[in-house]
Amino acid sequence: MSLGFNRVTLPHTHLVQVMGKSPEEVQSELHKYLDQNAVSDFEVYTFDMVIKQGGVRNVLYVGYASIPAGLKSVGQSKVISLSNNKFIECEIPISNYEDFLDGKFNDEMTEYKKVNQLKDDMSSVFALFQKNDNVVRVLIPYK
Repeated sequence: MSLGFNRVTLPHTHLVQVMGKSPEEVQSELHKYLDQNAVSDFEVYTFDMVIKQGGVRNVLYVGYASIPAGLKSVGQSKVISLSNNKFIECEIPISNYEDFLDGKFNDEMTEYKKVNQLKDDMSSVFALFQKNDNVVRVLIPYK
């Protein structure tokens, strides 16, 4: 499978971030923060950080939501200011999601960045994912 890449600029400059041991825990805390701050217009993203230790695959679940500037971090909900809102975008079939997380498409991404003279910008986030039933939208920050 070959990935098609685009460059996009997200319309928001601030995200709230929540980490947890399950997607359900993360989404619950994220929506609690949004409700407490009366945020009704937002985009939701996830990031599944895969760490392999001794052949065991562990996942840390991270959830994000776009928020207006001026909101503060509370408890485990951390407000992140996007120093850069430019991202490389691609879509992958949900059936290839695990392979993507395991780095099987890294060479394609590296080649795209090299050809276009782009560098990683992980100063705010590593990556953002938006999942639906069939496709995962992947956003990787660049500079």
